[in-house]
Amino acid sequence: MKQIAAVLAIALSFFLFVSCSRSKETSKKTQVTAEDVKQETQKAAQTAESYAQQQKEQYEKKAEAELKELDRRSEDLKAQAEKAGAESKAAIDKQMAAVRKQQEIARRKLEELKAASASTWEETKKKVDTAIDELRRAYDRAASRLKS
Repeated sequence: MKQIAAVLAIALSFFLFVSCSRSKETSKKTQVTAEDVKQETQKAAQTAESYAQQQKEQYEKKAEAELKELDRRSEDLKAQAEKAGAESKAAIDKQMAAVRKQQEIARRKLEELKAASASTWEETKKKVDTAIDELRRAYDRAASRLKS
């Protein structure tokens, strides 16, 4: 019986020792140092930068596709204008010149966007959006002129 008690006492002591050691390790792991904060902050900043870059690239592709579609539609409109009578052709040519001017502006703004950093692209995006909207309006004016 004394042997069982001694074995139990030793086992209990060992269990308590291991438990105390683990709780010291756990408390050491939960302490946050300035270096931990610095590393986590850098990691978060890198993640945010990567996300912004991905968003920028997706927007560039979308804007390029929109410009290509408007270019194609403008070419179709130009072909229709060639078939128009002399009087309406002159008016349409004037509208098409406005379309070409807006196309150039939109292309320049898109190039500015491509050169923008991931942290500043949002501001340039607004300028691209405005330029594309203006291009759409110029196209719509030219198309309505052709129909009338």
